[in-house]
Amino acid sequence: MMKQLTAAAVLGMLLAAAAGASAQEGPTTTTAPAELLQVVIFNSRTCARGCRDVDNYLPSLAERWAGKIRIETHYVDDQGDPKESERALMLLLAYDKHYNADAETTPIAYVGGRYLKGSKDILSQLESVVEAEFRAEASTYAPTESDLEELFTSQGPSQLLERLGIWGVVVAGLLDGINPCAFTTIIFLLSMMTYLGKSRRDIAAVGVGYTVAVFATYFLIGLGLLSAVKIFSVQHGIATAISYGVGVLALGLAVWSMVDFIRYMRSGKTSSATLGLPDGLRKRIHKVIREGLKVRRLLLGAIVIGFLVAVLESLCTGQVYLPTITVIARTPGMRAYGVAYLLLYNGAFILPLVILLGSAYWGVSSERLGQLLRHHLGLLKLLMALLFAFLGVLVLATA
Repeated sequence: MMKQLTAAAVLGMLLAAAAGASAQEGPTTTTAPAELLQVVIFNSRTCARGCRDVDNYLPSLAERWAGKIRIETHYVDDQGDPKESERALMLLLAYDKHYNADAETTPIAYVGGRYLKGSKDILSQLESVVEAEFRAEASTYAPTESDLEELFTSQGPSQLLERLGIWGVVVAGLLDGINPCAFTTIIFLLSMMTYLGKSRRDIAAVGVGYTVAVFATYFLIGLGLLSAVKIFSVQHGIATAISYGVGVLALGLAVWSMVDFIRYMRSGKTSSATLGLPDGLRKRIHKVIREGLKVRRLLLGAIVIGFLVAVLESLCTGQVYLPTITVIARTPGMRAYGVAYLLLYNGAFILPLVILLGSAYWGVSSERLGQLLRHHLGLLKLLMALLFAFLGVLVLATA
């Protein structure tokens, strides 16, 4: 009986194997891929209508290919999650390098061994590309953590500022705060308070209102610049052009500051320095200060003065601010913490202002502060030249 059961089992296995072989040879059977086909999309939340059209199109594509594909979307400018935005950018760089896609803009889609750039091509061709790659049982590239780490460390010169980290931003903010553009404005503010006979209490009110207004205004200006640089960094061609422009500007300012340094060392006259606020803008700032200090509500006047002066003065102090922001936005390890670096920079920027206003409160005259500026103008120009050169090289190296 056992022999008969064994023979029947062997016969059944042979028949099943034969049936399976004949089924595999049949012309109507299609073998599905072992894994879902990956469709990787890099998109932006801040670009034009095309990005939104792609977002709206993807659910219908996922529904038509349910159980066969998996759509993975990364946003390179996710303001709600800076770390995710940072990772999305690194992933985009990895895909761009692997596919040699030379992606100039988002959205861009990677499917199997192919990629589609721009919303027009994605909306018109993604369906057919998915079908072709699915039938070919293609697999989409997926970078490993080691790939991302290698790409991150290959950023080269950008690692220099990241290693400097907090101290690099602090030094830039301090030098911006003591540059002649900002310094001379503070001295004029103090001299006007002395001329108008303001008391120590008035000086304290002006100091608090002016400092808070300058910090808030300058921070908001920086926040706008940082957001703009991040948005344009999605457009690779535009980002490169901006980086080269800012880098060349910084190097030009380095040369200009060095020329001023040499002229001052030869003549000893502050008038020999040419890099600073234009006369028309300087006179307008002085007018704002004179009128603002005459109002009854001195604290409110100081806030208005601080706001207007920060806006007008940014045309000069922005010479340091913009290159620093550009480096922060384009350095992988710093981009995700851009707002924190801006707060740090602006804290360092107003520190000299706080010290000078405190000195005036405790009786140091504006004439003495002016002598201090004239005595150290050469050193300030040299430090500014070195800072401009440093920032210019970094921006160009990471473009």
